Amino acid sequence: MSSHIQIEGDAYTWTLDEPLNAGQLLAEWPAALKVTAPCQGTMVLSSRVPALTLPPSTVANSPIHPLAGVIPHDDDIPTSWLYLPSAIVQPGGPSVYRLPQNVAADDVVSEISAAMSSGNWITVPYGLESDGQLAINGAALAFAVVVPPQSQQPS
Repeated sequence: MSSHIQIEGDAYTWTLDEPLNAGQLLAEWPAALKVTAPCQGTMVLSSRVPALTLPPSTVANSPIHPLAGVIPHDDDIPTSWLYLPSAIVQPGGPSVYRLPQNVAADDVVSEISAAMSSGNWITVPYGLESDGQLAINGAALAFAVVVPPQSQQPS
């Protein structure tokens, strides 16, 4: 569950009136979400949005998200990570999301590939404890890069 949402092309992190998870958000389109910051009102969200993220609430207001941001060197992160082109405007760097240790890189590749083929939405957990969620529109996603942990990469 997250109390924040970020949407492709929008530099703001929006604070939601009530926490939600990606499954709740994807259940009904268009979605009407009550927001409290940076201004109060109702956000109407189309199913045609290419990507959005529900960042972990504990780090959503950090200037540089510790679980997303600068593209790491292959040996910098012992877990898998996902790069999405322009998915979310991240302060200080591109859209890179650390995948939890219990999420296999190959599974994420299969899910993204299936979503691109079918044009469906998928959700992908991110963060050290799976407390962030990416919702990705397979019909709109141009590409993604899934990087396995350094220990699983070919030498």
